[in-house]
Amino acid sequence: MDRIRGASSRAGDVSTGTLAGWLNEEGFRTRNTKKLSDGAGTLYDGPRLFTAHAVGDLLKTRFFAGYVEYKGEHYQGQHEPVVSIDLFDTVQDILRKNNGRSRTLSPSSPRQYLLQGIIRCAYCLMPMWAQTYNNGRRYYREHRASRTHGLCPASGGSISCDIADDQVSRLVGAIELEPRWMEEVMAIVAVKDQVEETENRRRLVRGKLQRLGKAYVDGVYQEGDYLREKQRLELELESLVVPEVNAAEDAGKLLQDLPRLWGQATLVERRSLLLAMLEAVYVDHKDAKAIVAIQPMPAF
Repeated sequence: MDRIRGASSRAGDVSTGTLAGWLNEEGFRTRNTKKLSDGAGTLYDGPRLFTAHAVGDLLKTRFFAGYVEYKGEHYQGQHEPVVSIDLFDTVQDILRKNNGRSRTLSPSSPRQYLLQGIIRCAYCLMPMWAQTYNNGRRYYREHRASRTHGLCPASGGSISCDIADDQVSRLVGAIELEPRWMEEVMAIVAVKDQVEETENRRRLVRGKLQRLGKAYVDGVYQEGDYLREKQRLELELESLVVPEVNAAEDAGKLLQDLPRLWGQATLVERRSLLLAMLEAVYVDHKDAKAIVAIQPMPAF
């Protein structure tokens, strides 16, 4: 607290990282609502430590100055402001100055990183951040003072984006499926009998729909009765799926064509493919400087 007070007279000298460190030391935590995987597939949520990014977002939130947002516009709210609008605007000017951008410049387009959102530290299993330095070099980093469970054994470490991205690309290019992959998938999920039963039921419902249409044409049904029965049968048909197998079949079809798709895809498209397939990519950024594990989505 003394560190913050001592710097407060020099507006703009206290970084968002310093503020995040002070908040964490004072025992404050974020009100996290986003679930994350702990590496074993278990999703959890709850309070986490503040990061510089989180503090920056708070400082840019006009709600604290007494305003509410509606359809992109800000209006005076009914709640009591925490800070004055003059102070809020002063903070925005300082943030822009420290960011090296003027009020008239449009926001810079966000950089794209292949593994952003899925890359995790292999030591503490927490997400890593992507960062580009002034020299143009890009890294995935483990950030200090951003963990809820204590200091990471590899705190502050990093791995070049080029190294990690290249390893993932080679992994994707090496994927091959056996000719009888679908039968193996069905054996793994152990629902072959259920699949056959579902398919038989689907054939039965489709037959009923055909007979219903013929009966309506022959005048057996009134229009209202026909439409209600038709809707009921169509809803039943939609419900007759085996999610595990259907998802796995779709995944398999994507994997079959993945090397070709990957070779033709842009960085943004490649990232979309990975987000559809992978829960997490775990990286040893301390010793091996390499990807050590991946966690696929259930269907994959």
